[in-house]
Amino acid sequence: MSSIISLLSADQVSNLSTTQIASLGVKDAAAFTSTNIVGLSSSQAAYLSTADVVSISTAALAALANATYGATLDAISSSLSASQLSTDVISQLETDGDLGNLATKSIAGLTTVQAAALTSTQIEALTTAQIHVLTSKDVAALSTTELGALVTADLDKFSAAQIAALTSDQVTAVAGSLSSTQVANLVATQLTSSLLDTLNTASTLQSVSTKAIAGLTTVQAGALTSTQIEALTTAQVRALTSKDVAALSSTELGALGTAAIDEFSAGQIAALTSDQVTAFSGSLSSTQVANLVAPQLTSSLLDTLNTASTLVSVSTKAIAALTTVQAGALTSTQIEGLSTAQIHALTSKDVAALSSTELG
Repeated sequence: MSSIISLLSADQVSNLSTTQIASLGVKDAAAFTSTNIVGLSSSQAAYLSTADVVSISTAALAALANATYGATLDAISSSLSASQLSTDVISQLETDGDLGNLATKSIAGLTTVQAAALTSTQIEALTTAQIHVLTSKDVAALSTTELGALVTADLDKFSAAQIAALTSDQVTAVAGSLSSTQVANLVATQLTSSLLDTLNTASTLQSVSTKAIAGLTTVQAGALTSTQIEALTTAQVRALTSKDVAALSSTELGALGTAAIDEFSAGQIAALTSDQVTAFSGSLSSTQVANLVAPQLTSSLLDTLNTASTLVSVSTKAIAALTTVQAGALTSTQIEGLSTAQIHALTSKDVAALSSTELG
């Protein structure tokens, strides 16, 4: 019968009864041509089995992808396979509001080329279930321009794994529209400086997970600005590794206020270089000064702490660990600024190294 179907005109196809349509096999369906399939009505098409529909050639389907014959295409949309979803077919289904009819199996079978061709309005028309079956490769292939046109409600359809699969360029394109929930699904490799700026502007930077913060490279940490650091929560700041903390810009650290510095843990303060500590020493609270370690106690830092009246907060443990070189560099003003307990913590070698001029 397949040879007969291929020879039928559009008018003859339109005269086939629903019983005859229902009796067609896959070979018959495959014999529809771009010329005669346009005679198939939506009511007739409803009698085609799924196996029949997936056998229809892409050329024949292309003939239905227009306003005149779109109703017939809509009638078989739920049975279409991924390979049949050409740009024209998807476009027509979008126009008719029937993209949601496509089987999730078909959406899951899209190639990266097909996924990359999806427009923002088509993505918006897909259901959450359909969005969720897009593979990671398909998600990564989505156009940044089209993604950037999506609103928060559309982006919320994506799963956590799909958000994590987005490239940094894609994330940057949608950053301003990401909900707090989706921001929490971002991973460290996506956190560029420009993205963090956008999230901060959108007031969602604090939703970045501590796991993502902990996964930052030293290069990423080194690019953090004082504005970004100040916007982080205490939990996020404390998720930074010791290496990340040591990579923070002295210039940016120097712009931090006492409240922001107080978010750092004792271990993180101890991990700072002497240059970093010197950069914000004037803003160190007594609590944080107590977390300083001996190698950080340069002469210039001690001067700053003394001026800020926090020199007495340096721990006796740090004082006791001073090298004889550091002790020998202590000035009379600095010695006068030390408490009795701090003076007593100096070792015999440190005391012997003190400058007689300064002691005098």
